[in-house]
Amino acid sequence: MKNKLIYLLLLFSLVIIFGCKATSNPAPISKYTFNNNSTKLATIKTGTTIEDAFFSNDGHSVAIIIQDGSKKRMQINDSLSAPNDDIRNPAFFNNQIAYIVKDGPLESVVANNTNGKSFDAVTKPKFTPDGVVLYAGRQKDHWVIVRGDETSQPFYSADPSIFLNAVGQIAYQATDTTTKKSFLTVLDKNLKPVWKGKKYDFIAQPIVANASKSNLLYIAGLNGKQHVVNFTFNNSTLKETEGITYDSITNLAISQDGLTAAYLIAKGNKLILVIGKNEHAMPPLDMALDVECFDADNALFSAVKGNNVLLFVNGKESGKQFNGINFMIYSNDGKHYAIAAEVAGKDKIFLNDKIVGEYDKIVSPQFSKDNTLLVYRARSNDKRFVVVYNMKTGASKELTKFDAVWNPVFSPDGKSIGYGVRKGNEFWWQVDKLN
Repeated sequence: MKNKLIYLLLLFSLVIIFGCKATSNPAPISKYTFNNNSTKLATIKTGTTIEDAFFSNDGHSVAIIIQDGSKKRMQINDSLSAPNDDIRNPAFFNNQIAYIVKDGPLESVVANNTNGKSFDAVTKPKFTPDGVVLYAGRQKDHWVIVRGDETSQPFYSADPSIFLNAVGQIAYQATDTTTKKSFLTVLDKNLKPVWKGKKYDFIAQPIVANASKSNLLYIAGLNGKQHVVNFTFNNSTLKETEGITYDSITNLAISQDGLTAAYLIAKGNKLILVIGKNEHAMPPLDMALDVECFDADNALFSAVKGNNVLLFVNGKESGKQFNGINFMIYSNDGKHYAIAAEVAGKDKIFLNDKIVGEYDKIVSPQFSKDNTLLVYRARSNDKRFVVVYNMKTGASKELTKFDAVWNPVFSPDGKSIGYGVRKGNEFWWQVDKLN
């Protein structure tokens, strides 16, 4: 559920590590703006087996993973790659795309149709704010950070997931091989170490971040106790702030501004939901599910009791029972929340405590930036479409139905939404006005 740049001209080189030169010098990238026009991006051959497809948020590119016998190919718009044993995790930046390929036991990252160095394993690629591909690669028991044609010093880590802030600094978890302690490390954009955090017995995964990556939260253990650490992650301030110590902490969530944590603790046989500095005792429950946090006063918590899923709003039971809760989100001002839940065999979308839609399936709700619209994807009678709910008028509008629909993206001016769709063998970027 949990389920967010500065575009510069640059030359992009793929990675050959440890003293070798880059293999290519592509032309400078161009700036892509939001595509405000419905556009056909790709056509696949009849009978093609599609494993998955991904659209860029600007609406200019689609990456389609195709099964070709025992191999896979990547089709980017209408350009088809060579076959590989496996292909996954595409990432977009302007007119660039990077993704992971696997052949035999080795993995590498392909960017701009050029393979990087092979590793035993690589992490999902991403792009820096200035458009350079970034990932971690493992050789035997150590990892390196790869940024373009540069690599960091080797390090050891149980989970080398990479976090990027707005100025291109890189944070990841590392392990001291002598003491086996875990700590956070920050590199500058030239892969030089600039900060090292406190060493803990462990740092639990996953580390969570707010959309802007200004703050990271993690559960850290030391001497048999645990606390939440809030790491301020910006160029002027790199600082860890430790929260209250508890015996055990789970289900960590971060607020939109990155300043508040919400999580679960146990005190004796009681389950406690902590929102900021406030503790809320929970009734007996069979299983804790998800926590969604907006700020120190607002958080959602879902849990199983018997045959039902319950929702708690700011520490209080909502009084509603569900077969399941699939999505929980807050509006950008925190005044509203939405949940997509299953009730009696149907999916329903709730705005606060009011049902505002019902379909066979509802996924990926999101609020507009001005908090006046609730947009989500729905399925009915085997057709997929986007629904726009106007929070001022209470009116819902079903947009055009397609064979498949991907997550909508609001245009920068908020006047339209764009999203990927499939019409038979064609993949389109669909744009709809919101007024």
